[in-house]
Amino acid sequence: MKFRHLGQLPEAEFWPADIGNIYWGMNEGFMCIGSQAPTVDELDSGVLRVYFSARDAWGRSHPFYYDVLKSNPLKILYTGEVPIPLGEPGSPDELGVMISHVWHRWIYYTGWGNHPTERYKTTSMEFDTKTKEKRIMFNDSMFPNGTSMPFLCWDTILFMGFTEWVNGEPFYAIYRDDDSGEPTLELPLGPNEGGLARPVSFDNDRYIFFSSRGKFNYRTDPAETYKLKVADLDSRNDNTKVVVHNITIEGDNNHMKAYGYPIKVDNKTYLFYNSGSFTSPIHVATEV
Repeated sequence: MKFRHLGQLPEAEFWPADIGNIYWGMNEGFMCIGSQAPTVDELDSGVLRVYFSARDAWGRSHPFYYDVLKSNPLKILYTGEVPIPLGEPGSPDELGVMISHVWHRWIYYTGWGNHPTERYKTTSMEFDTKTKEKRIMFNDSMFPNGTSMPFLCWDTILFMGFTEWVNGEPFYAIYRDDDSGEPTLELPLGPNEGGLARPVSFDNDRYIFFSSRGKFNYRTDPAETYKLKVADLDSRNDNTKVVVHNITIEGDNNHMKAYGYPIKVDNKTYLFYNSGSFTSPIHVATEV
């Protein structure tokens, strides 16, 4: 698939509203910066709501959103904070909340917490905006190293499943859960891949947009860094693998592109994503 770069949303500074509750009495580093993992929801009256996470001085992720015009997704109308507080110490989302999908009253997100032996552990979670209740989506026995970025598609859920940690780096692939209690491997790692990230179902579940990276040195080596890709599920049959295409974005020369979120608005397909770094401003492209 080919896209054309339209521009980027301006980076701002964000301040969590409930500082006392979130920061447990800390008195500095409240300001959050960055705009990681954009997630888009179409509202009424010509507005798109773009959710994202911004990090504080300790690297904890807090959820915010931009409201932008459908007709001009670079035009910000309003900025707000998503009322999902970080969890209490010891909870699976004590270190961060990163939204991956919104469906009616439910917000699906990644909770960031502590791992007993590694740098962190992520947990797929669901937040009910009506009852304000949080729910862990998968049992630890299935993926003891964690899951993340859940995306609801009809009666199944796509998500990242962490398979192992090697030399301080996590390895993860994309799985699908149909509520049977036995998730299936949807997109496996290739021989040179260390992570398949942030699955988004598109066009009635024909396509899965995702990001792919190498095994090691992906933060510094342009050849190993995250690239945007799309899997065509209609290409799969009993004898062949899913055909995966690279996504090219004309006008964006950054090597690293990740966390893509496509949305069809009228007759246009927009792609919101991060470019250049994990916490870059949100970039926007349109399909050509």
